[in-house]
Amino acid sequence: MPKEILPKVSAPEFTYEVIIRDEWVDKNNHVNNARYLDIYEEARAAYIEKICGARVEDFEIKYGLRPILAGPFSGTFGEQLLPNERVTVFTAAESASRHIRFSQRIVKNGQVNNDFHCIAYLIDRNNVIRRVPDELKNKITQAKFE
Repeated sequence: MPKEILPKVSAPEFTYEVIIRDEWVDKNNHVNNARYLDIYEEARAAYIEKICGARVEDFEIKYGLRPILAGPFSGTFGEQLLPNERVTVFTAAESASRHIRFSQRIVKNGQVNNDFHCIAYLIDRNNVIRRVPDELKNKITQAKFE
């Protein structure tokens, strides 16, 4: 197993159910490794919408900022994901003054299939990294999911 670059986030987890779509599947009839990022991005967008009450597309309007992912990234891969399988993506986040750290994992049939850890920075319209707004930091810190 590869060494983790980022420690896992110890925060409440948001769960997001997804059915593996045909467009994520390659000619070998399983999810292409690069498409895992699409699955994780969709789950992070649902997380942001849940805690902020705004779609990622509206995030810039609400906060004057937009999130971008930056390294380091780390993750592991397990059993292949196949078309039309139902999986659950768990997403947890912690906020620091200048970034948000995400830990995510895909669970298939009760077993962790894949995990991913990354950092998101918030940039303004001039592409300058800005502090995480206190309102957003508080929403992340106080997040509770059913």
